[in-house]
Amino acid sequence: MLNHNFKKSPKFIALVTLLLLYLFYLSTCKPSSISDESSKQKAVSSAVQYKPFIVYYSRTGTTRIVAFELMNQLFCEIGEIKSKKYRDGFLGAFICVLDQLLDRYDIIEPFTKDLESYSPIIIASPIWIHRLCSPIRTFIKEVMLEGKEVYLFLTNNGNFSKEDKYEIKRVLTSQKIKVKGMYAILTEDKTEVEIKRATRESLNTMLKIMESSNPDNKDFEV
Repeated sequence: MLNHNFKKSPKFIALVTLLLLYLFYLSTCKPSSISDESSKQKAVSSAVQYKPFIVYYSRTGTTRIVAFELMNQLFCEIGEIKSKKYRDGFLGAFICVLDQLLDRYDIIEPFTKDLESYSPIIIASPIWIHRLCSPIRTFIKEVMLEGKEVYLFLTNNGNFSKEDKYEIKRVLTSQKIKVKGMYAILTEDKTEVEIKRATRESLNTMLKIMESSNPDNKDFEV
């Protein structure tokens, strides 16, 4: 035990003072910031260990913002789907509408990336007339995703309902694709900063599902 004289010594008093200051410092730290950052790092580490791969198509550049924000947050690889059809301007938009109404597939450049060792597959796609856009539907048709866990980030202008969501899930599930999450990113009248923020919010939900103790979690957002 410490003797009585040492307890009164300047060294002892200084040591106790430093200890109290340290404890006070810890108590005044922002726990929410520390917790959020730690949680994010843990979740991202988990996602990286799953080795995700991002696939996207973007006609106007909006969905590209979403895809690259996902890439920057997850530090993972990314692949772009490129259409060989003319899709610029008014005429291009008209062709897009026809493809959707007539249920036509696209003509896309060959997708040569082998996705066998990647999971999950994250697909970023615009919604055209309540459905996945033609280039992404073509990608899903041509590339073997059977048995893969898939998360979808879907940009839209407010024309995407729960019925649309369940129909997309039904179609993909019929192809033996495991739809683990589906997130609608409303882009109408949104700035790039706002789109990135919405993407991160949806990504946080996705990461929570990946961290879940229930791997068969079927509750996904729209």
